[in-house]
Amino acid sequence: YPLSPSYTLLDADGVYRGPLTAKNPDSAHMARARGGRHHTLAEWQAEWGKLLTRAAHLTVFSEDSHRQVLASYPGVAPKLRVRPHRILAHVPKIRPLHSETRTIAALGNIGQQKGAAVLRDMAQKLGRASDLRLVLIGNIDPAYALAPSAPVHGSYKIEDLPSLLARYQVTDLLIPSIWPEPFSYTTHEALATGLPVYGFDLGAQGD
Repeated sequence: YPLSPSYTLLDADGVYRGPLTAKNPDSAHMARARGGRHHTLAEWQAEWGKLLTRAAHLTVFSEDSHRQVLASYPGVAPKLRVRPHRILAHVPKIRPLHSETRTIAALGNIGQQKGAAVLRDMAQKLGRASDLRLVLIGNIDPAYALAPSAPVHGSYKIEDLPSLLARYQVTDLLIPSIWPEPFSYTTHEALATGLPVYGFDLGAQGD
């Protein structure tokens, strides 16, 4: 949030275009104040910069977040530390399933920044494939409803993940997030299963 009012760092068209500097003119990174005046990103970062400058320590949770903060506030480098979170619960290794059909599962609650449009478009394409299928173990923003060929399981508990992956005969896991997450619990959980994990090369999930 100190980097931009658009805390996902997405531009107004929903696309991430790299670390933010004060010169970025995109409307998503402008803040509306009382009275209707809009503040530029330079003004936003200047105000937040006062706080960051006075802080004794600054903590981020991934190497990518370290890069993101330094792009906006290079002067805070000496006080900036990376301290990753720990995974919330033990996820056992999953024995790979050998099947003629590959089933790609996305995990978690998926909104726009988490890649809802990616899943919607994938579901439409994979609905016509005979050897590939998509399943969402979680929920999705109703504005991005998936094709009927892609089951949506709903909420789940981490300890139920092995049985759910077996139920849907999952062979691969997908992290469809389109914003640079500061830390991705879901990516850590996916990697802990030992199954192949795919995602975009950005954010903590890319790290």
